[in-house]
Amino acid sequence: MTSQHRFMEAFIIEAHDLLSEIDQAALSLEGGAPSQETVNQLFRAFHTIKGSGGVCGLDAIVDFTNHIENLLDLVRDGKIAVSPALIDLVLRSEDQIAALLAVEEGAPPPDKACTDKLIADLCAHAGLPVTYASAKPKRPPSDDAFLF
Repeated sequence: MTSQHRFMEAFIIEAHDLLSEIDQAALSLEGGAPSQETVNQLFRAFHTIKGSGGVCGLDAIVDFTNHIENLLDLVRDGKIAVSPALIDLVLRSEDQIAALLAVEEGAPPPDKACTDKLIADLCAHAGLPVTYASAKPKRPPSDDAFLF
């Protein structure tokens, strides 16, 4: 087993743990007054998935996660309030990232129309123009990426 393969396995395990954390944090927002710490926890979890996904060369995860991260950054800055619509977008984003992770485990890619709709919804809620990732090929991680 190569170091790249071991790192990818570790990333997938960590990402699933972070997705569980995202789920719990989002549900806690539903159940009571939104706390800044919970919003920060959501942001950090998505940010960690994005960063580690980038190290692994998983551009689809990086490109998608950037959209929810932008939205949560606006929430952290107090420009957008926590609402049922926001919580729904967080949970849908969690599902999208889980589907993108499943691709790395052999599942088919998520439906492009559903992905594009979610991105459009995230951008609309953030008041940002809709941008989609370019159709760039998946780049393999380099051996250098694993030398910490």
